[in-house]
Amino acid sequence: MISIPDVPDGSAAWLTRILQLFEGAPPWTGAAVELAGELALLLGLAVWFRAWLRSRTAGPRTVATALAAPVAVALTWPVSELAKQIKQVDRPCRLLEPFPSWADCPAPGDWSFPSNHAALAGALVVGVLLLALRLRSPVVALFALLTGLAAAVARVLTGAHFPHDVVAGSALGGMVALVTVSLLGSRATPLVARLRTDGRVPALVGDRPADRVPARGTGAGRPVRGHDR
Repeated sequence: MISIPDVPDGSAAWLTRILQLFEGAPPWTGAAVELAGELALLLGLAVWFRAWLRSRTAGPRTVATALAAPVAVALTWPVSELAKQIKQVDRPCRLLEPFPSWADCPAPGDWSFPSNHAALAGALVVGVLLLALRLRSPVVALFALLTGLAAAVARVLTGAHFPHDVVAGSALGGMVALVTVSLLGSRATPLVARLRTDGRVPALVGDRPADRVPARGTGAGRPVRGHDR
């Protein structure tokens, strides 16, 4: 049993087994997996961007939810960094022996717990999931989950983090996003409605009426996406 201070034994054992699967891998393996993780984050942003474009034809609360998601992601980084400085757990490359030469080993002082990348991915996933609920789009939700999972797993496969680092990071980011999007989304809804009424920044918030569109052939209105205010 592997025993490392501040690291769960099971997490250290899992990472050891994972890295053993890549024994004898070429030198570019770590860089390739890291690149895949970065691309997964970018794909997650693309999923959010597409969902935000759709939100502009829905009600103001949906738009506010869409715009609050990137704010949550931005707030997650300093929160995650603060947690790192409080815990100060070293990277696997200096705590596990032997460690493959191709694996990622950041400089000393760049702590392992929690994973910043996983925290950002978790915040983005939760933000997009909340938006997908308002858009009633399971496809958006599925793609968000897949990209977030890929980004988190890549951090373990590169050897940059223990498995529990990415679990904690994802949970931390998810909690930050849940609180931020819930609070900011509700508070920003009147502002979005006002901007629409005044015809300001339609590229950002959309230019349709806040909760009604003309019914075909009658000039009357009908609700859009339920009671989305």
